[in-house]
Amino acid sequence: MKTVLITLLFLLIGVIVFAQEDEYNDAISLSGIKGLKIELVVNNLTDSGIEIDIPDLHPEKIQNEIELNLRKAGIKVPLEDEFESNRIDYAVVMVYFYFAEKINYSYVYAISIGVEQACFRYRDVYRKGRQMIVNTEAEPYWGTTWQLGYVGVNSKTSIILDAVMKGIDELINDYLSVNQ
Repeated sequence: MKTVLITLLFLLIGVIVFAQEDEYNDAISLSGIKGLKIELVVNNLTDSGIEIDIPDLHPEKIQNEIELNLRKAGIKVPLEDEFESNRIDYAVVMVYFYFAEKINYSYVYAISIGVEQACFRYRDVYRKGRQMIVNTEAEPYWGTTWQLGYVGVNSKTSIILDAVMKGIDELINDYLSVNQ
């Protein structure tokens, strides 16, 4: 019953607003990043554990399209071994799809796009003149420094994919605005 009420609430909100956008985009936080690695997570299980069939939203296809757009914009997408050997120079773009329910051939969904970067505690950093130096023994933490999200209800998966690509385009524009 709780799931049905929540789903109806999502449906009502989605019909009224169609898709609500939430963003925290601090473009300056993208400055100095050498490249972006993509991590894609698709959750298509309902609260009751039933898997929703989502045609045309294949994770490999979406990841390839995102990486292609980044490369076309001149943004480096590191290979896995390159990323693992020098994590501090790169950021990870987390793209999450959450599909809550499928009602009357429509998908209740949420999309979150976030950039995670290596962060250090204040006590692990010291100043040498004008330069900030990180203690070489310090372990980095990962923190989200740029984020964008959408929620909505739609029957066309192409519109859901367009929302993701719109978010990636905003990320590319913010990245290029501080890295050229």
